[in-house]
Amino acid sequence: KTMDRDTCYVPPTIINFRTDKQRFAAAKVMQMEIFGPVIPVCYYNDFSECVDFIRSRPSPLASYLFSSDPTMKETFKHSIHSGSQAINDTMVQLSVEDLPFGGTGASGFGSYHGKYSFECFSHKKAVLSRPTILDVPQRYPPYTLADGKFLRAALNAKLSLVWGRLSKLMTTGKIVAFVVLLLAFLLRKNIARFVLQ
Repeated sequence: KTMDRDTCYVPPTIINFRTDKQRFAAAKVMQMEIFGPVIPVCYYNDFSECVDFIRSRPSPLASYLFSSDPTMKETFKHSIHSGSQAINDTMVQLSVEDLPFGGTGASGFGSYHGKYSFECFSHKKAVLSRPTILDVPQRYPPYTLADGKFLRAALNAKLSLVWGRLSKLMTTGKIVAFVVLLLAFLLRKNIARFVLQ
């Protein structure tokens, strides 16, 4: 059966470019993702040429390799950027519910299937809530050089890790003493700022 525009029917079609790589690369059928039973074919003698050609174009939704060569398989897995991959088979990765499926770059964004669908179509809302006591004055202008150093340290993610380790080493009495000294320092700084104003 031939192609029928009225019924939107496209029969399984192989477009064989043989070794004409320029015509293959410039063909209209190679300019967009193919969602239909059409396979453009071009012959290569060197696998690295295939890899270079694929990498020079937008990332495909899926990429496939038929080979028993372990080195070629590893090169394919690590060098080709695509939404999903299958080796020595086609389309099967779509039916495995535990595998994420989705495009990358021009072919899509995000993955779905199973828990990946939930994560993809859910919004993770970030909420930060801090206590109203012990508001450090270093947060507010005018800033001194010491304030800048304090703020950089406070915003550093490693600070919480350091505090976690310190709190394990410190006894309750030492923690109370540390908090009292910190409050005294902050109050003194506030008073000094008030006097200067």
